[in-house]
Parts: sequence; structure tokens; C-alpha cells
Amino acid sequence: MVESESNLLVEIQIQLARIEKTLESVPMMASTLEVVKEVARDAQQSANSAHLRLDGLGSVKEVSDDARRKVETAL
Repeated sequence: MVESESNLLVEIQIQLARIEKTLESVPMMASTLEVVKEVARDAQQSANSAHLRLDGLGSVKEVSDDARRKVETAL
């Protein structure tokens, strides 16, 4: 029984060592996640800005088309 308990303790120690090794990267992942959130926020703002500019181009095209029609009519 002593040998099986000893083997069990060694197995537990090995598993704990693996868990500790895995957890070493958690703080780095947390800081990386903050950077990713900031980049995503900036990308969203940029996309919203581009969307507004594209909407503005649509009205410019309408004005341009209207002006072209008026010129064609005048000619």
C-alpha cells in the first residue's frame, strides 16, 4: 500500500507541475487580451468613421448625377 500511495503522490505532483506550467502564461495572456481589446475598439471606431464617409459619398454622387442631368437638359 505504501508503494501505491507513493506512486499516487508522484502522479499528483506531476499533474500539479503541469498545471503550474500552464498557469505561467495566464498573466501574459491577460495583458495581450487588453491590447487586443484596444485594437478592436480602434478598428470599430475606424469602421464607423469609414461608414459615415461612404454615406457622405452617396449623397455627393446623387448631387453629381443631378447636376449632370441638368447640364444635359440645358444642352
